[in-house]
Amino acid sequence: MTEPAVTAAKLLTAEELAERWAVPKSQVYRLARDGRLPCVKLGRYTRFLEDRVERFERSGGTDGE
Repeated sequence: MTEPAVTAAKLLTAEELAERWAVPKSQVYRLARDGRLPCVKLGRYTRFLEDRVERFERSGGTDGE
């Protein structure tokens, strides 16, 4: 399966997601670290593809791609 081009998708920061979900940033990073929330590593930065975040939200937080 081919991954979507990162340049074609909106990338969100952990801070943006934490604000969106009203949770601490550490919770966003924990979900990513545990493999429950797909993320993109850009060097030392972690970003989240908005379409995958929306899929995660629609699944009720159980989408562990």
